[in-house]
Amino acid sequence: MDVLVASHLYPSALSRISGNFVHNQTRFLAELCEPRVVAPIPWFPLPGFGRWSRFRGLPVQETMDGIDVRRPPYLTLPRRLLLGRAWPSYLRALESRIDSVPDVIHAHVAYPDGRACIEYGRRVGRPVVVTVHGHDLKDLAVNRASWRTWVQQALTGADAVIAVSGELAGRARELGVTDERLAQIPNGVDCDLFQPAARTPGEGGWRLVYSGRYDPAKGLDELLQAMAGLRAEGRDVYLDLVGGGATDLSNHFPARAGQLGVSDRVRFIDEVDWKQMPALFRAADIFVLPSYS
Repeated sequence: MDVLVASHLYPSALSRISGNFVHNQTRFLAELCEPRVVAPIPWFPLPGFGRWSRFRGLPVQETMDGIDVRRPPYLTLPRRLLLGRAWPSYLRALESRIDSVPDVIHAHVAYPDGRACIEYGRRVGRPVVVTVHGHDLKDLAVNRASWRTWVQQALTGADAVIAVSGELAGRARELGVTDERLAQIPNGVDCDLFQPAARTPGEGGWRLVYSGRYDPAKGLDELLQAMAGLRAEGRDVYLDLVGGGATDLSNHFPARAGQLGVSDRVRFIDEVDWKQMPALFRAADIFVLPSYS
């Protein structure tokens, strides 16, 4: 079976951890079928325009773990300007890089990926599966009526919708997805890679680990405040923050740790390849995720 996977989230040389859950699922999918990936990348006509300019250096085609990945550009504007034009541009990019009609189309994220794939599937007469990961239902679908409509069009037009959590499944139902077309399937874990270590909890102090974006929405300010509170109580606790974030936040959290007097207890670790994460998890006693999103 030939499966087309479409997702602008797909990891690249710019970030091997961003969207790695899509790549890892595709890796395991390759044991059952023949997946190929089209991962459109944002394109903006003016050079040197913030983060958009970074995508210009990406290869238009590469192989990742034996999987063919193609990256055609699609027009998108900063700050979600003219967001409604994103899916037609995405569709044109998608069609430009497909050599043959697939058996099944799998889009990760309802908009613009899912909306474009619904139209492509209609044109070629192939079923479309849309997986929702959160941003599409918890952000786009609630912040503006027009955005909600585009997300709803993708979900109600799909032959099947996969939600990675119960909350997202409930939001999909609210947007009109019937139970017959809805499946709740959480992101998987590679148990060959993620194995616990034999260690004594709390040995040498309790070590906490967080993995994710450096973003206030992830509750990191509160986490640093909690570290200060634990220190005031005389607790021997240390924290590893693994990830990254927007450049304007790159100094915020280290500065905040300094203000709270816990700089010597908090270690900021830049974005690492996901294959290095098991060692960081094994070195910790507790995983923390104080996220609001």
